[in-house]
Amino acid sequence: MKPSLPIGYIETAGQSVEASEAIIVSAVELWHLQQGGKDIKAAMERLKAELLVGYRDLEPSAAIVIPGVCRVTLKRGAVRRVIRDIGAVRDLLGARFDDLVETRVAFGTTDKLDAMLDDAADTLGQALREHVSVVVGDPTVSVVAA
Repeated sequence: MKPSLPIGYIETAGQSVEASEAIIVSAVELWHLQQGGKDIKAAMERLKAELLVGYRDLEPSAAIVIPGVCRVTLKRGAVRRVIRDIGAVRDLLGARFDDLVETRVAFGTTDKLDAMLDDAADTLGQALREHVSVVVGDPTVSVVAA
């Protein structure tokens, strides 16, 4: 007989949603590996992969809670925008290009341009969204007793 899994949920932004069986299994496995002092890298990578499949829109931080077992805290990696077509963005922004685009090895957006991109009513922002990507870094994971 297969042992029954504990019940688990994900806390994010003050709300709780039921965690999938795969998330619960990964979190409990991570907890047990950490307790035994074993290499937990593979278990963390599996947990991150599971989270990316079903929980892509988590708030910047969330927790998988398995009452009586563990709490796995997750912090989303840094979010940044990357300009894919600098020529098109330069043409669209015209004289405002230097004010709104941060120049590095790769072109990035400023807070002002981010606001334009996030404003659904901004027609320039709508046109620019075709040429700018959002990149999210790897999340971090920490495990503690519940």
